[in-house]
Amino acid sequence: MKGWAVLTACILTTLLSYCQTNPYLIKSQKYDFIFNPVGLFESESNGSLFVPSSTSNPVIANSGIWVAGKMPDGSLRASINLNKNITDFDYGPLSMSQSTHLDSSKWFKTWVISKDEINIHINSYKKSGYIVPPAIANWPVNPPAGYDGILAPFKDWNANGVYEPELGEAPVVEGDLNVFTVYNDYNKPRVRADSGLGVEIKHFVYMIDNPEMNQYLILNRVLVTNRNNFDIQAFKLGVYADLLLGQGDSNFVRSFPQHNAVVGYCTSKSDSFYGNNIPSFGLITLNKPLAGSIYLTTDNDLVSGFPTSAEQINNYLSGRWRNGKALTYGGNGIDASTPVRFVYSGLDDPLNHPFEWVEENSGIVPGKRNFLVAFDSINLLANLTSEYRFAYQIIPNSNHDTALIRQRVSQTQTTYLKGDLTDIRPINKQNSIIVFPNPSQGSNEISIRSVEPVLSVTIYDMFGKVVYEFAPATQSNSVKIVPQLSSGIYCAQVETASGVRFVKLSFN
Repeated sequence: MKGWAVLTACILTTLLSYCQTNPYLIKSQKYDFIFNPVGLFESESNGSLFVPSSTSNPVIANSGIWVAGKMPDGSLRASINLNKNITDFDYGPLSMSQSTHLDSSKWFKTWVISKDEINIHINSYKKSGYIVPPAIANWPVNPPAGYDGILAPFKDWNANGVYEPELGEAPVVEGDLNVFTVYNDYNKPRVRADSGLGVEIKHFVYMIDNPEMNQYLILNRVLVTNRNNFDIQAFKLGVYADLLLGQGDSNFVRSFPQHNAVVGYCTSKSDSFYGNNIPSFGLITLNKPLAGSIYLTTDNDLVSGFPTSAEQINNYLSGRWRNGKALTYGGNGIDASTPVRFVYSGLDDPLNHPFEWVEENSGIVPGKRNFLVAFDSINLLANLTSEYRFAYQIIPNSNHDTALIRQRVSQTQTTYLKGDLTDIRPINKQNSIIVFPNPSQGSNEISIRSVEPVLSVTIYDMFGKVVYEFAPATQSNSVKIVPQLSSGIYCAQVETASGVRFVKLSFN
């Protein structure tokens, strides 16, 4: 941790010194990235993510979320984060009843804080002469007057609902370095004429200073709240990525549905940026299965080009082409006959693998690539929130070694299921969770005890599929569940007021 404390000081110094040109540049030991207040990993110079740190070797140009859904009258609305010039999102929280625009000096910003800063604060706030640092004091817990809810979570030691850092209360974050912003898609100058869906997004980006592989991960936790007084039907969320991987003119895309991942990689043996050690870039869904993947071209092609309407955005998020035509297995995904959900899936698509469908054997010329990954459609209920977790993974020196790429994304999925990518124990010391019997010893009944009341329990199998869900009718510190699961290893996600904890379960 001493090394990370030094790194944190360097990060903060860099951020302060860099604020005249771009206050949203985040630097770490392995990579730099730019994350702006409307949730866009945006380009500067040649690209947004750089490997190694403090170089200008690009991995991607832009990345952001897309959303779509139906209003009560049946109309379709959608919002995209394509690049810094084309976005439907605006900074700050959302209140549908407020007509005034938020103060940009307060809300057009990102909040950056490290785990070390939080722990130092918790251990030091009682000391004589201690001054709460700005990163702790200015943590954006409360929205403006007329806006609802708590924005960024905090540890409420005395349970009075008021953020009091002078009493040792502190932000609740994940990872060793955490970046937070809040934005929405409603009533701003938009790409299209509609007013948006009316959703508020709280976006957490964090990094973990732990195993070597985690130093190449950028973890994302996105909380989408429907701020309307009506449900949004068939709500969809996806993540778009504009690849570079060096020169950006010799790329392919590959889906790994069994690992919830889509990866862009370089087909060239050498690159002017990276020489003969070119990285790959993966996008992995974590808390929900990968529902679909598709590529886009950087033009106005009627089938695969950039979308210009809500219908076209919804088509892509639904695993269809821009014009509504189904993605099909084989060739370029357009002209074959069998509809599929995942583009260039090799032999990984459990429903369709009569041959290994990849770009290399389909006569496709490598070049510029953009792709979209999508989560399953849901009905987003009025004033409720849905959580989406995904990871950006940089795989250094992988070139087009798909066996190595598969191994790395599989490791990330396994690490997530073990709870190692969502561990918040260092700042939630009071929130211990006990699960027994574990291993199950032949019993179907499992008891869960927590210092704080249990809000929900979700169990995932080792492929990331939800196999059991439970929400107690009344809040209790002790709950019993009867999952009726087959023998094997599972991951239980236990939610309390402080956040979520993950526990490995073994059923005999």
